[in-house]
Amino acid sequence: MLITVVGQNIQHGGFTDKDGKWEDRWPLLRERLAAAEPDVLVLNETRGWTTGDHWRVGRAMRDLDMYAVPPPPRTVEDNGSLILARWDTMGPLRYTNHDFSGHTVNGFTTVSFDVEGLEQPITFVGLHLTPYSATAALAEAELVVTRGYQNGSLVVALGDVNFAPADGPEPDYSKMRVYNKASRTLPSENGTGLRPNRDIAKAIERRGFIDVALHLARKTGDESLLEHTASDDRIDLTLVSEPMADAVKEYARLGTPARASDHDGTRTVIDTDDIDRSKMFDYQ
Repeated sequence: MLITVVGQNIQHGGFTDKDGKWEDRWPLLRERLAAAEPDVLVLNETRGWTTGDHWRVGRAMRDLDMYAVPPPPRTVEDNGSLILARWDTMGPLRYTNHDFSGHTVNGFTTVSFDVEGLEQPITFVGLHLTPYSATAALAEAELVVTRGYQNGSLVVALGDVNFAPADGPEPDYSKMRVYNKASRTLPSENGTGLRPNRDIAKAIERRGFIDVALHLARKTGDESLLEHTASDDRIDLTLVSEPMADAVKEYARLGTPARASDHDGTRTVIDTDDIDRSKMFDYQ
């Protein structure tokens, strides 16, 4: 079974600019997302989507022919993630869980689906780490990805990590604001320059997660897979647990239409027939 997983930071809820002025970019986002044909979609920065009468959630469901998974409780930032799924592919959800969401700045949620032929469900994690502090982001990352294992070892975690990946091209330091530079970088080895802070990504890696873009780039030699997804670095990641590494068949950035968001989306295709059952384990 093929599952297409798409992630997209929609930037200020998709309906304002950076100054809070009305700018409905949903038609552009809809064009980008519909063309990717997601079976599971993770949206970040859904500010204002789960307040009032939820009309933005309803619009996305109608326009993309998907259903929305119950969102996590609102945080102070009201900037959480929303997961949508296609009924024809994924069927009804088996579990959804956002316990401990309030321990993070943006919140998080997990959703698990039964897939025919697998002894465990596949869990998808909506990931959006705090940009304000590398120390806080490290604690969030350790919490969120570990919670992904609650229903078994088959996990896909994706979203805006806000920090450098475990490996890849250097960030564009010239485009970093001073506060992002403070969070996302460390002094170089000789102390005269900067290097990316990869500690958050490496902590996720130690918990058994594999960056699909990096995995496929190493496998195919295609370095274009590692290009930046935001202005200064590749901070939007799709990660799979180790049993699912060989099941990853495709990865691509989504950048058209360009004005849809200040982040590229990501599109990953997974073939569940190639999951390595010998590496599966139960959560304890």
